[in-house]
Amino acid sequence: MKKVTLILLVAAINILCIQFVKAEIKLPAIVSSDMVLQRNTTVVLWGWADANEKITIETSWLTEIIHTEADNNGDWKTEVKTTNSKEPQNISIKRMPDLPACVFPSIRHQ
Repeated sequence: MKKVTLILLVAAINILCIQFVKAEIKLPAIVSSDMVLQRNTTVVLWGWADANEKITIETSWLTEIIHTEADNNGDWKTEVKTTNSKEPQNISIKRMPDLPACVFPSIRHQ
């Protein structure tokens, strides 16, 4: 009986923690696969997310990761320097979740 109670408790904690990871980033239609950016300049990337959500932007031509945060309305934007290269490049825009620390008890077989 204790094992069933423990399993139910762990399942309930999992369900509560999963609620925090449902957010998504939305981008304008102009930001999509095969988009073209002007070379050797600074461009603005923008979009929408949950209020105060942290966003990370990784590019194939920059060594550092760009961090930004959505405002209270969920709007975010950041400037990105482009490369002079004529080669295809990649941009990855991801949310940086502040996940709660979920602690799961270990189940021991006796």
